[in-house]
Amino acid sequence: MRIIPLLICLPLLLSAQDRPLPDAATLVQEVIAHQREMESVRENYTCHQTLVVEALDSKGGIKTSTSQESEVFFVNHHQIARLVKKDLVELSPDGQKSEQNRVMKMVERATKAPEGADPRVLRISQILAVSKMSEPRRVNLDGRDTLVLEFAGDPASRVRGTSQNPLRRIIGTVWSDDADRQVARIMNENLGKKIAGKLWIDEADRQVARIEVTFNENFGVAGGVLASIRKGTQVEMQQSPVGDGLWMPSVTERHVTARVLLLDNIRRHVLVKEYDFKKFDVKSLQEVKPPAD
Repeated sequence: MRIIPLLICLPLLLSAQDRPLPDAATLVQEVIAHQREMESVRENYTCHQTLVVEALDSKGGIKTSTSQESEVFFVNHHQIARLVKKDLVELSPDGQKSEQNRVMKMVERATKAPEGADPRVLRISQILAVSKMSEPRRVNLDGRDTLVLEFAGDPASRVRGTSQNPLRRIIGTVWSDDADRQVARIMNENLGKKIAGKLWIDEADRQVARIEVTFNENFGVAGGVLASIRKGTQVEMQQSPVGDGLWMPSVTERHVTARVLLLDNIRRHVLVKEYDFKKFDVKSLQEVKPPAD
């Protein structure tokens, strides 16, 4: 009698593995479409963000560590972060007023700027668009059926337009905005030649659950004179469901080794966490207005 329930349940246990795997090219195009949709919807939400930056020595030891907590929102597709704490300490009243003034200037500048994706925001869809994918395999991740693909950069692909540079967020903590603008075009043209990684796709929602990107070669800019990102630099990003099939960025981790303007190697570990997503409200702007004198 006990064999019958087992026989009934057996097809259910095997169903996930027995289902045919989707075509990789079709799957990736579907995921890119969903990712771009999410990236657009993301700009209708605010969230809380913590950022930790660790400067490392040649052996990986921590030399210095800084942290900050911010409230993040978007204006005219441009990301704005209002600093709340620095190194776990809340801003002083004078610091709060200075920060509020700075944020309102950024809001005004963003309102007048042309519409377009913020180049400081790393977008998964841009990485996928310049990569070649392997065939998927099915695994279980956090109790959900997940498709895993290996990928490598496609040397024939390039990111169009310097304002869409997907590496600015990776290297933004390494060199200045001025230097970044100089190298953006070169990096766009060569991104596909330097990266490899792994992609986890939630099978039910067709959303990116996780992505790991690694530089498999040294990346020199202007022959290495301006800058050079070292082989082994890594970026890991995770996204989590927030309801109704919508996924949002939750954790971004960067392990960066670079040399800038003939300086010694710069080694940094950067950890960004985003949480407490809420629909954007015009009151968010009112809350960051500077207090009256």
